Amino acid sequence: MNCNSYAQDLKPSLILKVFLLGEKGVGKRTFCRSIASDSFNANTKLSIGVDFFTYDYPFRYKGDNYFIRLSFWAYEPSKPFRKMFEYYLTGASAIYVMFDCSDLDSLKMIDNWMEKINTPERVSSLKTLLGNKMDLVSRPEKVKRIATSLIKKYQLDGYYEISAKFSTNVLRPIKATAEHYLKIFRLNN
Repeated sequence: MNCNSYAQDLKPSLILKVFLLGEKGVGKRTFCRSIASDSFNANTKLSIGVDFFTYDYPFRYKGDNYFIRLSFWAYEPSKPFRKMFEYYLTGASAIYVMFDCSDLDSLKMIDNWMEKINTPERVSSLKTLLGNKMDLVSRPEKVKRIATSLIKKYQLDGYYEISAKFSTNVLRPIKATAEHYLKIFRLNN
């Protein structure tokens, strides 16, 4: 469900900024596009700087329908935009760090990313690890073992194995993020 699914006069109950980062080619933009359109586009180009997408998460409260708007900022780590990293990251309610499950070399920068996002001003941000391209993995137990060690090492809030190409599990981290903030703001009682 995208933001066009609600009448223009409805306002979201919450607006959450979700910052999505990872190395080039791990599928950040494809993840966002699969959420927005429920389909894969083989012609998706690499991002330049940052791409923006929105997703409206519906929920019911006391018999009425509401929604949380998640605003995704998919960051591209190319050299000209590294100076803007802190600016783009400011105010993120959730941070998704993505790697390519079929190319474990994409994990090499996770330590670097975690050093940048594990700061006192981001202590309240929900931090989630996303392993994309699970449809290409022949040995998922190895990926799971590495991801589990990263979750423990950085005390991450969650880990999801997804396939943005086939829209497999792409809504699971979004639901977890929305439900986390619904509990904090007690909007689903």
